[in-house]
Amino acid sequence: MKNSIRFQICLKFFQERMVPNLRMSAVILDDKRDWLTSVRLITQFDGELALRIYEELQILEAYLNRTLHDHGEIAALRGDLEVVQSITNHYRTKGHLNNEIAGRDSLSFLKAAAVLAIINLEKKIDSTGAERVKNNYRDEILSIVQVFESHPYDQIKLPSALYDYLADARGSGTDPVQVDLAGLVGGDIKHRSGEAGSVQGVGVATSIATDIDELLRSLDPRLIDRRRGAWQALESENPDGVSQAASSMVEVLGRVIELARQGAGQELKDLLAAKLDSEGQVDWVQATRVWITQTKDNLQRLKHHPAAQSKEFARRLMLAAELVIQVVLN
Repeated sequence: MKNSIRFQICLKFFQERMVPNLRMSAVILDDKRDWLTSVRLITQFDGELALRIYEELQILEAYLNRTLHDHGEIAALRGDLEVVQSITNHYRTKGHLNNEIAGRDSLSFLKAAAVLAIINLEKKIDSTGAERVKNNYRDEILSIVQVFESHPYDQIKLPSALYDYLADARGSGTDPVQVDLAGLVGGDIKHRSGEAGSVQGVGVATSIATDIDELLRSLDPRLIDRRRGAWQALESENPDGVSQAASSMVEVLGRVIELARQGAGQELKDLLAAKLDSEGQVDWVQATRVWITQTKDNLQRLKHHPAAQSKEFARRLMLAAELVIQVVLN
């Protein structure tokens, strides 16, 4: 659960452009979860994504062939090559990657190809100073991440061959990505202050918000009704519903942070460091603190100026608040 929440925080940072240099490829490469040992899925990709995956799989195919040629027969690498070739041959024959019944190993290499596609897009971001061009590439990265963060890809472990390829690339001086979580949030943190369009993309907190009530019950059961009341107010026809919803969620969030700090006997930065396994990673903890502060501040603004904000904006802020609760209480 902890690493799933960490991923969602990084994804939120990326969506919000809060951390300009955050690399989603490194987030995925560093991800650690309870991986599936057996799974089968009928694959479905649009034409553009299928072509991207195929092109990146060709790179891995060539790398595995070259490694076997240079270092002799290695059973594990030969097995990886056969998996990759089964996918690339399918695409060469049919021109798509749809309706293929794929097992865990095939899904793993499809995910690996997606990571390489993201790395290439990150290189393009680095190559331009034009912010609109950068944002276009970021949107492309987000579209890929959203596919491969869905189930079951989110529980598919990346293949060792991908890490081998990246390690060899680093050794040759063509390092495509630095896998270092402490460096994921390098650079200046952008403070975005509550304009109506500042929360973009999908509500990433939805998938991990199902146990909010249980978390609140362990802290203060009265907060459960307060939280539910916030959502009921938001969905009501009451003209003051948005303001009431924001007010209730601010109260819940503030109380959660206060009680969690008291219970742990720690300042928020120390509490976050412990929760996120981030001792010594100042940038990572600081970015999370900024995000929590922004969420509270935006809800406060929404409470006092609801006419300027849409229900959808309020909904996204409230989902962000629930993700904060997950981070603080898990």
